[in-house]
Amino acid sequence: MISLYVPGDSWLHRCPAGLKLLALAVLSLALMLTPLQVLAIPVLVLLAAVAVGFLVAFGPGRGVRLQGTDLRGMWLFYAVLLAFQVWLMPWGEALVAVGRVMGIVLCAQLLTRTTPVAAMVAVAEGLLGPVLRIPRVGPWLAARGVRPERVGLAMGLVLSAVGHLTQLATQVRQAQASRGVTMAPWAWILPLLVLSLRHADDVGDALAARGVE
Repeated sequence: MISLYVPGDSWLHRCPAGLKLLALAVLSLALMLTPLQVLAIPVLVLLAAVAVGFLVAFGPGRGVRLQGTDLRGMWLFYAVLLAFQVWLMPWGEALVAVGRVMGIVLCAQLLTRTTPVAAMVAVAEGLLGPVLRIPRVGPWLAARGVRPERVGLAMGLVLSAVGHLTQLATQVRQAQASRGVTMAPWAWILPLLVLSLRHADDVGDALAARGVE
């Protein structure tokens, strides 16, 4: 299973997965519910804290490279989001809105880089187990095929797919660069789409072969 997880021994790596997921959920909810007019300074503090978090978890050299990789991988998304926000609101609020999303995404990326996929899957399965024992709610979910192991499998597939797609994007860009052909910055999207669909077919065939519905 390909993962974004990078092994390490920092306190962020040792922090329980459940605590990190809870912190990310609370932070994301607080940021999304807070008006943009008062978010400028909190967003700047968040971005600075995430940058420090990468340095603490992976050291100066590796931390900067990993954060740079995460930012480059999302530059097109941020650019489109900024253009859309500028169309809807003043420049200042648009920058804060994009910074808010960037902060949440970078926090999520720091989480996935310091937490094994198996640990996050175990948290999801552990949370769903008690929910299925709630009267009426549990039977209703069970009747629709919701089971902890299925949710854990789905979560693991999603997280591993992110790592796999990141690796595919890197391979496509390196292949284009090795041919010495100058191409548009978005020219890697179509090859990546084809490889992604092929990967999805392979995963589907593997699950079907194991009898997973």
